[in-house]
Amino acid sequence: MNKKNIFIYLLLALPLLLTSCLKDQEDLFTDSASARSAKYLSNVERVLTSAEYGWVLNYFPDREQSYGGYAYTMQFDEENVKVCFELADDVTQSITSTYSLTNEGGPVLAFDTYNDYMHYFATPTGSSGAGGYQAYDGDFIFIVMNISEDENTITLKGNRSGNVMYMHKLTQSVEDYQSEMEEFKKNLVFDQAIGVIDGQAYHLGIAADDRYMTISPVVGEDEEAEEESIETPFCFDIDGFSFYEPVTIAGKEVKVFKYDETEGTFTAQEDNSVVFSALLTTSIVTNNIGESITLSNNAKTLTYEFNLADKFTYTSDVDWITVSASGKVVTINVAQNTGVARTGHVTAEVDGQTAVITINQVPLSGLFETLELYVAYSNISEAARPYFDVCKALSDSESENIGVMAFVDYNAENGYGLFFTSGSYGGLLGLKVTPVSGTEIKFTYEGDRNYSSGTWYYNHGYYVLIDYLESTTFILSADNEDNPSYMILTDSKDSTKSFKLTTAPVSNPFDN
Repeated sequence: MNKKNIFIYLLLALPLLLTSCLKDQEDLFTDSASARSAKYLSNVERVLTSAEYGWVLNYFPDREQSYGGYAYTMQFDEENVKVCFELADDVTQSITSTYSLTNEGGPVLAFDTYNDYMHYFATPTGSSGAGGYQAYDGDFIFIVMNISEDENTITLKGNRSGNVMYMHKLTQSVEDYQSEMEEFKKNLVFDQAIGVIDGQAYHLGIAADDRYMTISPVVGEDEEAEEESIETPFCFDIDGFSFYEPVTIAGKEVKVFKYDETEGTFTAQEDNSVVFSALLTTSIVTNNIGESITLSNNAKTLTYEFNLADKFTYTSDVDWITVSASGKVVTINVAQNTGVARTGHVTAEVDGQTAVITINQVPLSGLFETLELYVAYSNISEAARPYFDVCKALSDSESENIGVMAFVDYNAENGYGLFFTSGSYGGLLGLKVTPVSGTEIKFTYEGDRNYSSGTWYYNHGYYVLIDYLESTTFILSADNEDNPSYMILTDSKDSTKSFKLTTAPVSNPFDN
């Protein structure tokens, strides 16, 4: 067959070939593009709504993930979604709003009515800086990129930020998940950890509030690190954390870490040779117990619960304080005090570091001067009112209103006294408080410590109240000897004369 005949033959066969190709294409796409999209969206809805407990979304706002990651939990029905938020005042309280599934150049999940939680990172505040006019560059519209074969994970892409985020099917209630995550964050008492991987030490810095971690190789002063430090955003889980994307440490790619509460270790789930152990510092103890404790004379058993509490050694320098630790609980026992105020110390030690906790056992007479105590006229007995009435009468004569009257430690220079305001004036009348017994005090006027207009008011009438305070010993009583909300001062010479002072501030005392 010559070339001309071959060409004619091919032209004659072309319609048949085209018909065959078109038939194959029709077999490959039996549904239209719109039908396929509708089918896919229907499947997304089925997966979202069929989850018994709902979903947790590891959410990263800002296209640079500058704010780290946060957990949302969601429960879907055919029209609405119930959302809980890690940063809410009540993490178990949900807000319900609508959502939609549409095809806009691809399958899209949109939270299409305003939800305080879901739109938190996308709502401008009107101020400058983070969260201002541009909000936090957060998303509430997502492209659905993938559903895993087991339908336990949905991959989303933020329409605004472009961040890839993951929804994981919950295996417990939303309330339990959020509560357990709050408990985990509370138990994360350290912010540094150390790991040795293939002979190389690495330091892990945890900025929990910023949701950022720094991983740095540990080298000597004269050495140069072979690896650069890594800064990466992360999101908390109920028992660990996950990075926004995998990072490589000592040649090992890792992303998800689980926490062992007993040992204080984080272990990578992708490679369990990558382990970081808590770097213990005594600040863990003082952050959870405090550096100073003031108690009444009564015997007390104090308990403090925090993770890794038993990793520290505790000792006391006095026989009336004993301390022990077991698991997450530190117990401090303080014996009853039958004498004057006393002070003891508990020392916590770990890896050569020490922290000292001061324990003061103070009777009411010693506690009195440490509190701010406010006068209210209704809390003054009839027999004691004339001494206070003189102060009101003087202020009234000057067309002034007494705005506050309180027994306070005013400042380092002037110290303790009776502080008051009268109109646009005011001052402090210096008083020395002397414990007479565990429940008795005596006042002494020290005019050289008066402040502002204190001396003028003393000379023009306030001396009547001060002279009375100096003239007797007062018996103290309180509603709670360790943390009183009020103290009652009763004249030891005349029990009909008494006044109650409250720790809650009182404005306009002669109107209350």
